[in-house]
Amino acid sequence: MALSVALAAPGLAASVPVQADAPKHTWFMLNYALGKCEFSAQSPEQFYNGFAVLGHLAGLAFDRITPEDVGRYADGNIHVHMTGTRDGAPVHMDFFTAIRQCEQFIVDFGIKPEQAPADDIN
Repeated sequence: MALSVALAAPGLAASVPVQADAPKHTWFMLNYALGKCEFSAQSPEQFYNGFAVLGHLAGLAFDRITPEDVGRYADGNIHVHMTGTRDGAPVHMDFFTAIRQCEQFIVDFGIKPEQAPADDIN
């Protein structure tokens, strides 16, 4: 849903659309590079939409989020698993509405910080 806000400056009036699509939940993203959970200012949908537009600039393409990618815990918290590719190699991301479940996911799946390839000089 988009709202319109009128901006007024001396001698100028304009109507600017304002997005009213703030996340409905607090989201945490599993940062695979660091092997830890971090606050995410974006929902999985917002993240997907952003990369759908600009991801190609970084060689990233994410698959559309389907109902099978969304899980709900018994306590009502949510886990969203995203998949895609970066320069043809598979990538994945995980979002959670509870940091404790994100941290448990790290333990359950033995997630460790990722290391750069030996030939990466950056």
